[in-house]
Amino acid sequence: MKTVTESLTVGLEIVAIDECVMDSDIHETTLTLGKSYTVQQTDASYYIIDDEDEIHEFGSEWDDYFKLPKTSSDNRGGSTDYYKLQEGWKDCADIMESRNMNYNQGNIMKSAFCFNAQRHSGTDYERELNKIIYFANRELNLLKKDKNGI
Repeated sequence: MKTVTESLTVGLEIVAIDECVMDSDIHETTLTLGKSYTVQQTDASYYIIDDEDEIHEFGSEWDDYFKLPKTSSDNRGGSTDYYKLQEGWKDCADIMESRNMNYNQGNIMKSAFCFNAQRHSGTDYERELNKIIYFANRELNLLKKDKNGI
């Protein structure tokens, strides 16, 4: 498995694996356990911005403080916690509220949940797929507007 230092690219999200303050000759680096930090670059140097808005250049010693986020290739097909039902979930509404889903996300989940359920004669697989596409497009448009500051 590659280390963070071996994987450095601009825009890489890395995750702090220790609540730490790293002492250096010039700075202290304040990190939050489990928080993602984005790798940035100037000239030939990679750096992150810590919780105190200080810029810190990367060195191999940083491998002790960060990990690469899990990717789909890290999961070998076993169970993962985010797919397990939480205590007290009885229906779709419980899941949507617990996950703070917005209107579009909730409708996507409800439509997928109805696959093969034969709810009523007006509902079929194609209709549910079209609803998912409709709400996914709405969500994408909101995301694009948010990224563009509109």
